[in-house]
Amino acid sequence: MLPSFFFTAFVAGVCLIASLCDLTRAANCEGVGCREAPCADQVLIEGDCCYSCPNGPNCAMDDTYLKLDDLAFDSRGYQCSCSYTSSFRKPELDCVPPPPVEDYYTTNGEVDYPLP
Repeated sequence: MLPSFFFTAFVAGVCLIASLCDLTRAANCEGVGCREAPCADQVLIEGDCCYSCPNGPNCAMDDTYLKLDDLAFDSRGYQCSCSYTSSFRKPELDCVPPPPVEDYYTTNGEVDYPLP
């Protein structure tokens, strides 16, 4: 039997303590304090104690993921952004509805562009 090895790491200000044990060298994650992964597509990689974000920080939007600080329109036509509201939480999706149609000029009954 191999001896147990202990390691300590600092991730985003959180001290993680885990041990590699036995012949499998599997990580024993008991008592490890993990911060919430800052993404909607978090995964737990074999051998890791905490979830990580393979595509970086992001938010779930419809059937896809919106990257941090990106803008996109959702299926309702709302303009959405993914941003942090607190440094200790994961990013949140914030969506703004489009302006009412009466706020637009029209030509031949079709919406053209916003009123000034």
